[in-house]
Amino acid sequence: MNAAYNLELLVSGTLTNTMLHAGLTEPKTHEGAEILNLLSRRSVDYYQELTHHLDFMEFFSQATPIDAIESSKIGSRPSRRTGQRTLHDLRAIPWVFSWSQTRFNITGWYGTGSALEELYNNNPDDFAQLKRMVKYDEVIRYIFTNIDTSLAATDETVMEMYASLVGNEACRLAIFNMIVSELNKLRKMMEVLLVRPMEERRKNHFLFNQITCSASR
Repeated sequence: MNAAYNLELLVSGTLTNTMLHAGLTEPKTHEGAEILNLLSRRSVDYYQELTHHLDFMEFFSQATPIDAIESSKIGSRPSRRTGQRTLHDLRAIPWVFSWSQTRFNITGWYGTGSALEELYNNNPDDFAQLKRMVKYDEVIRYIFTNIDTSLAATDETVMEMYASLVGNEACRLAIFNMIVSELNKLRKMMEVLLVRPMEERRKNHFLFNQITCSASR
């Protein structure tokens, strides 16, 4: 159902845009392009600050089931391109799968919170424009709906249990605290951007996480 919906959005959006701009010789620049480019660049900066941290690979290898995923041979291709034990060599599917399994889901949201916070503090007019556009612009609404989906599926209780598998306490605290800090920023900024709190935006996800939290105590 989700795949069909996304395919319909892609096809209908492409056809609509083609028909509306058939007579244009130059591609029309999206009104939010400058804001989105800024958010994209800053999000990548923060994302790479995490993945390039000296303790990141140790945390990743112990806090996620990446070893089990790599040895399962459930994909059509090997998990690593050349067999080297580096992040660069790891393919996208096991990378995303390992973070989804642990409910960190950082591949879908990490860096966005800090980027939005910067925009809010340094460019309030641009943030206000983004807040308006997310209500009526399909592209921007789709982007932040996907981010919100990853955020809603992120469960801090489960994250903490997986993080406890990391033997090096300094490593565990350094990376886990970075992730939780970014998570809290994103929760705050998404509520400002989308107006409603998570329990209203994603009621089912919110209730599921509450049940998980209660069951793990």
